Amino acid sequence: SFCTLLEMACPEKVRVVRSAEKRHKIIVRHLPWNLTEEKFYQVVKEHVGEDALDRVSWRHYERGKLTRMKLVPSFAILVFEDEESIKRIHEQFDGRSLTDSKGYNSKVTVEYAPNPHAPGPAEPDKRCGTIEDD
Repeated sequence: SFCTLLEMACPEKVRVVRSAEKRHKIIVRHLPWNLTEEKFYQVVKEHVGEDALDRVSWRHYERGKLTRMKLVPSFAILVFEDEESIKRIHEQFDGRSLTDSKGYNSKVTVEYAPNPHAPGPAEPDKRCGTIEDD
């Protein structure tokens, strides 16, 4: 196969794929378009546990929208500190069908994020406060 040929041609450039046991970043897709961020985190607390969000080191929620042409669902990205929380949120949400206030059904999926890295704290601008030096 092509992958085997690539490994034989240049073995130093073959990527090492991290195993699923080491991943901590997940994406919850196909949430109802009008679900607010606060309501989503409240539902996570109810179904996964009150301390579930305490074990999240980074999170991002993007609310969907309903246009005349199409329905764009909401999604959430969560980075957990432990694997037990990932298993619990997967058991509670993956495959569950949710209906929004307009009657649209959406089947929620929980999956590992394609990019396992989470953004860190922003670095301060090195030029900040140097206008006086010009």
